[in-house]
Amino acid sequence: IHLLQGKPGFATYFPMHRADGSLIGIINGVFLMEDVVNNCLSEKKLKERFAIKIFTLNQELAYSHEPLNFPPGLEGTNEAINIRIVDKDWLLNLIPLAAARQPLFMFGSGLGMIGGIVLVLALSILLRAYLQRLVELRESRENYKLLVDHQADMLLKLDPDFQIVFASPTVMRKFGIPEGEVLGRPASEFVHPDDLPLLLAQKEKIDQGGEGTESLVIRMKIRGDWVWTSWTGSNMRDAEGRLKARISVGRDITTEREMESRLRQGQKLQAVRQLA
Repeated sequence: IHLLQGKPGFATYFPMHRADGSLIGIINGVFLMEDVVNNCLSEKKLKERFAIKIFTLNQELAYSHEPLNFPPGLEGTNEAINIRIVDKDWLLNLIPLAAARQPLFMFGSGLGMIGGIVLVLALSILLRAYLQRLVELRESRENYKLLVDHQADMLLKLDPDFQIVFASPTVMRKFGIPEGEVLGRPASEFVHPDDLPLLLAQKEKIDQGGEGTESLVIRMKIRGDWVWTSWTGSNMRDAEGRLKARISVGRDITTEREMESRLRQGQKLQAVRQLA
């Protein structure tokens, strides 16, 4: 950004959180580009022997340094290096003076010094962005866990053999059994024998490349009783199309089934009365 001083620079924002994840506030820092570069490339010999320019990808000059004895016409002899600062790509131009060109290519220490300085410049600024991404990732995981833990529907993750590898807390609350008695067991063990062919038919369809997105209505044993449930899901496949896992979301529809049954019974009684 262009700062009030009329020069390019950075405005950075870093959130600070309490131990419980709640936001305390945001630290704001404003830095002139020339201050950042001058602090990172502070070696006297480097400044005496090289002109240094940093451009945006739009060819906008963000920083420029030229030695006092820098002659015109040397721009075509520059060494261009792509660097990344604060999640943006920049172009660093190192333009050697005539007296500096020969030692530059004769001695590895010169190249090592420049490479190390550039690396420190890039890494020091990227570290800030990396730490910020870690905070954002932690917040994302916490929000996802909060969502899963408090959703009303049941959530299962099945491996390619339809064994349960993850179950949301709702599943354990519904089934009335601890997590250790759910994970690692085939989903078929919880399905009513009469409905098992429906589950196996869906698995076969998925194994053959189908998506299996249609609802699966089956009875499952919950707290010792057979309960009507409805499941929908999506598949996770690798680049070659092989099934890696299936995510299934289910809900208890016992009340709905009972209401439908009573409605059908009522309709039958009404039809009998009309015939009589």
